[in-house]
Amino acid sequence: MTLVATPETSLGASAQTGTSHHLLRRVVAVFKHRPFALGGLLWMALVVVAAVFASQISPYDPNAQNLLNTFAAPSWHHLLGTDNLGRDTLSRVIFAGRVALPAAALGVGVAVGIGVPVGLAVGYAGGLWDRIAMRLVDAILALPGLVLAIAVIGSLGPSLDHAMITLGLLASAGFARLSRGVVLAVREQAYVDAARVTGQSTPHILVREVLPNAAGPIVVQATLAFAHMLLFEAALSFIGLGVQPPQASWGSMLTDARAQIGNDAFLAVPPGLAILLTVLAAQLIGDALRSALVRGRNDYAGSPRPTKRTQPAAPAVPRQANAPTTPGAPVLSVAHLRVVVDSGEHPLTVVDDVSLSLDRGETIGLVGESGCGKSMTALSLMRLLPAAARITEGQLLLKGRNLLALSEREMDAVRGNEIGMIFQDPKGSLDPAFSIGNQVSEPLRLHRGLSRRAAWKEAVALLERVRLPRAAERAHDYPHQLSGGQLQRVMIAAALACSPDVLIADEPTTALDVTVQGKLLDLLAELRGDLGMAMVFVSHDLGVVADICDKVIVMYAGQVVESAEVHRLFARPAHPYTERLLKTLPEAGTVGGRLARIPGQVPPPELWPTDRCRFADRCAHVAPPCNAAMPELRSSQGSLTRCVRADELLGTGATAP
Repeated sequence: MTLVATPETSLGASAQTGTSHHLLRRVVAVFKHRPFALGGLLWMALVVVAAVFASQISPYDPNAQNLLNTFAAPSWHHLLGTDNLGRDTLSRVIFAGRVALPAAALGVGVAVGIGVPVGLAVGYAGGLWDRIAMRLVDAILALPGLVLAIAVIGSLGPSLDHAMITLGLLASAGFARLSRGVVLAVREQAYVDAARVTGQSTPHILVREVLPNAAGPIVVQATLAFAHMLLFEAALSFIGLGVQPPQASWGSMLTDARAQIGNDAFLAVPPGLAILLTVLAAQLIGDALRSALVRGRNDYAGSPRPTKRTQPAAPAVPRQANAPTTPGAPVLSVAHLRVVVDSGEHPLTVVDDVSLSLDRGETIGLVGESGCGKSMTALSLMRLLPAAARITEGQLLLKGRNLLALSEREMDAVRGNEIGMIFQDPKGSLDPAFSIGNQVSEPLRLHRGLSRRAAWKEAVALLERVRLPRAAERAHDYPHQLSGGQLQRVMIAAALACSPDVLIADEPTTALDVTVQGKLLDLLAELRGDLGMAMVFVSHDLGVVADICDKVIVMYAGQVVESAEVHRLFARPAHPYTERLLKTLPEAGTVGGRLARIPGQVPPPELWPTDRCRFADRCAHVAPPCNAAMPELRSSQGSLTRCVRADELLGTGATAP
């Protein structure tokens, strides 16, 4: 079987990074649930506002002296007292923010402005330029920043700007290394290759395809660098190499306090607290942003994370009222689903008129070659489409409720709770920063409201249920400590934590050996029977589908070309494409023979015809009626098929395997 790139892999960076709306919601959610980070954000905002409006806020001129009122204790007239020259301490602390914040911003701006472009360029170019640049980066990182800044001041004279620019130049090496690392991780991705094939220039690829993936780590690194620059500015002012008297800075105020420590020890407290709280606030903000931007938002920590290509996308179809729930109704019903990807001037349809009905306890298999729209259909059921894709037509009913009518907040309650999903790559879907017990227990705490201890106990029970060896002990392990088969069992446990009504399995056994595949299929079948859940099983392996599915939907070029009971489909396929797929299965007892293949390959979506059969160019039974019009899905001898010659071919036995 010839495999080609799927439509999902050519969506570009917009599908990798998600929309700014979701990014903002993610950041807000993290700060909302982290009171210390929110407090740091409020303190930083207060410092910025005070610095900007210092002239209006400060009660006194920061340099106004009153020798008759030196070392005054805090009072209503001087909230933080006065110093050895009778200057108001609060006013000087407020005005000192005008020195610290711009100086730190200057250093960070230089570091980002130089380091990020250099890292992107050398990381993308690779080769000799990359090796030379990284050796220079290593050399720069080995230099003591503060000592070099002092040397620059000694050469050029006291100037805080010169010192911060020097520190920014040194810090740019760290940003260059960070951005280079991100580029190395994404430059070989399929969506970057697709950009190259379409003739996009290297600067365009770097800005549109690569830079968005580095934005999260760069923002986090910038907040942490900002805290370091604040400390550097305070240190330089403390030793007299920063701002000069009488201008106030937190560092110079500490210098004055040190000289007067015997007269009034309190003088060191206000500037010391200002430095401490501002640096701590920057660190807390950076830590929160790291959780929101770098780790990525999970609906719950133990759930399979939407990968960079599966960010939630709002539906583009009008909302409809929920259908009433009736006894015996399908648990999941999909009608005339159409998914479009925005690609240039002309949107591409990648899923075209797909319908299915799934009863409780039933398993439907989606099969076909890569590029036929199987995974895109599965992601549509979860409303986890790439940002460039949208549902333009159709209806998704879960127990009578229209999922397309739900907001993202409402869908958050559905994902992982009523619909679970198992992804193909368990290692990439489990967070390496958390133990597997933590990731399996998190949905229980989120959706069922269990305490930490109760959720952990339930998580261990789930791991035992999926037959993870020594579950209580392995719950403390991290993903890198488990094998591929064990990780997939963890993924199954996490997906089934809240006993969902529907489980979507997107090629969950593809990367596993045959023995492990069989065990996991048996496990899924057993759990389906025990829990009474319905399952959508996506696969390109018809042998696996025959083992676990009740019905099969065969997809080609975004369309359903055949739908039938599994035994009916394997006994007498009604579409030539299904026939060819079945012939590619290796037969038992055949040794040394050549495996059958389907001539040609699935065309890319922009080449899918709209006025004739899409399989006609590869079909051995093509006839003039096949090219006359687009075939409709119709019933033929117990199957639904999109072949206009199905009755004729079945009657002659031409499509029998």
